[in-house]
Amino acid sequence: MSASISYGKELPDQVPSINATLTHQLVLLADARELIKERVALEKEYALRLSVRAITHSVRSVFTTKQAIAKKAEERRAKHMTPAVLGEECSKAWSDADVRGSTLDKAYTALLTSIENTASDHDSLASALSAEVADPLKTLERSKDESRKKQMAFFAKLVAERDRIYGERLKAKQKYDEECDEVETFRQKQDRATDDKHADRAAKQYDQQKTEMQNRKNAYLIQIAIANNIKDRFYDHELPLLEDQFQSHHADTMRRLARLLLHSQALQEGYLKSVGRSVANTQAALNAIDPDQDQVLYASFNRRPFSKPSDWDFEPCDRYYDTPEVIIEPEPKVLLQNKLQRARTKIAELIPIIEDKSREVSRLAKIVESYAANPTLGNYDEVWENLLDGTHQLTDLELVKATHEAEMRVLSEALAGKLKHFDRSTSFSIPAPCGYCKTSIWGLSKPGKTCKICGISVHIRCELKMPAECGLPPGSSSSKASSINRNASTRSTAPAASPVSPNASSAALSSPPRANSMTRPSAALAAPAPAPASASAIQAKVLYSYSASGEFEVSITDGTTVGVVEPDDGSGWVKVRNEQGAEGLVPATYIEVLSRSPTVKKRAPPPPVKAAPSAKMVKALYSYEASGADELSLQEGATYELTPNGENYGDGWWEGIDSKGKKGIFPSNYVERL
Repeated sequence: MSASISYGKELPDQVPSINATLTHQLVLLADARELIKERVALEKEYALRLSVRAITHSVRSVFTTKQAIAKKAEERRAKHMTPAVLGEECSKAWSDADVRGSTLDKAYTALLTSIENTASDHDSLASALSAEVADPLKTLERSKDESRKKQMAFFAKLVAERDRIYGERLKAKQKYDEECDEVETFRQKQDRATDDKHADRAAKQYDQQKTEMQNRKNAYLIQIAIANNIKDRFYDHELPLLEDQFQSHHADTMRRLARLLLHSQALQEGYLKSVGRSVANTQAALNAIDPDQDQVLYASFNRRPFSKPSDWDFEPCDRYYDTPEVIIEPEPKVLLQNKLQRARTKIAELIPIIEDKSREVSRLAKIVESYAANPTLGNYDEVWENLLDGTHQLTDLELVKATHEAEMRVLSEALAGKLKHFDRSTSFSIPAPCGYCKTSIWGLSKPGKTCKICGISVHIRCELKMPAECGLPPGSSSSKASSINRNASTRSTAPAASPVSPNASSAALSSPPRANSMTRPSAALAAPAPAPASASAIQAKVLYSYSASGEFEVSITDGTTVGVVEPDDGSGWVKVRNEQGAEGLVPATYIEVLSRSPTVKKRAPPPPVKAAPSAKMVKALYSYEASGADELSLQEGATYELTPNGENYGDGWWEGIDSKGKKGIFPSNYVERL
């Protein structure tokens, strides 16, 4: 194949550079051969580790049989496939044919077969690359290197011959110069011996030296001609021919390298086609996995007789004879009646929540189904976890509802025909006595329960203790509730102020509180709580003037002294007697107690420090929003730590610490002891 250019013409006198290029080309051959050898070693090693068979190396050294991937996988399959397909404890006898009937086992077997075939293909590829690519590359490298060295030896010979002729020219030039110097010397001697008797001899020596100089000149001219001729031939013929031979060497090396590497790619292509066939077979087996078919197979080997556990019956105590009937005597009946009402209320609250949660679960189930059919829609695992969480929450709600339904069913049968008292919570804008414990109920912060039939009101904590015999006149009940004073109170829907800290010191008050920001008692107050016996001994100083705005209030003047008839019970109001002898309610923050009885307690804002740890813990039954700096917000279901004297803080108020270390007071009927 003729080249488009000639190194001899395009690159004159560049044999060393061309030789260096050829040397690097041969190094590239060596690099390619090493690459193939390393690939061969990797393929052999990969085949050895992948296959269950022992692999024989190209140099006939036999590897010891090793625990390879496929063999390990086969051992694990034999150990775990049967329990995965048929279960650990089958209800009937089974055989290997039953296991092989599973689509999962078929797919897994196809996967292991594909791995073994791939190992064999790797081994075959390694052998072919070694014999058909790596070895020929080594032979090509050796032959081309020998040819290059031979060419360089001939080039060195040509250069040496050229340099020898160049040297003879230089020698002839040197001798010619020496003879010229001798001629000049003898000429000078002849000039000095003009009148001397040696003049003839000097003239004769001069002529002889001149003849010798002329001979040297002729010899020098001949050497110049020879050197020029050799130079022209060296650069015009021998050197271009040698460079063209190097060029042919270069081209042939590249062509043969390309052929060998192309052959390696053909071997790789054949290997990939073989692997592709194995992969296709495995894919077909994996696509044939049928969960329904495998589940039917699993169920057929795990069917066992089953009967639901029988119901529990009442078991009397060994030391006390009793019957399974519900006790509806007056004392237990009170609690049962209120439990029944509580269960009905809870069920009514749960029904809309369960309906909402059911709709949410149905929506999530549709999303999961869509994501399963089209994984590109989003993260299937995430929506699946959301569905599980929603299902768990729905199950918890339904279990709670089922618990209340069972409780309500039992209590309804036992208490048939009995009327309930309380149907909803109520907020009180004026102090009202509790029909059970006789203490006051007042404000949004102290909600209670009111019976809309008979008008009786109780704290939430007293609800379950109140007899549920609604409509009976006082004294008609056989229980101790007959002695309960049922003083009716009027409920108000106007917003009530949060409890304020009573009896604040004058140093802490820079301006009088706005009286219109508090909810004043109305004329509907039927029976105020009785004053303590020692109330007349309590005196208070009026800090700010206050004008009465209702018949149950009284006007007071700044700087005067009033008598405390009834101390603040947590409502923020105090009943006092002014200097004119009139009695009525005034805001607790408008006065400062000068002398106090043991029944009066002053609540001060809590210091901004965390209380010492206490073992007394309470759980919030309802949420409560703090309306003052000294109060503590409650979150339904959260737990709080009581301070050492937290239960004795004030009438209807406890002091505690939340999880963030904040200390404050809160309604005691909003929590329960743990």
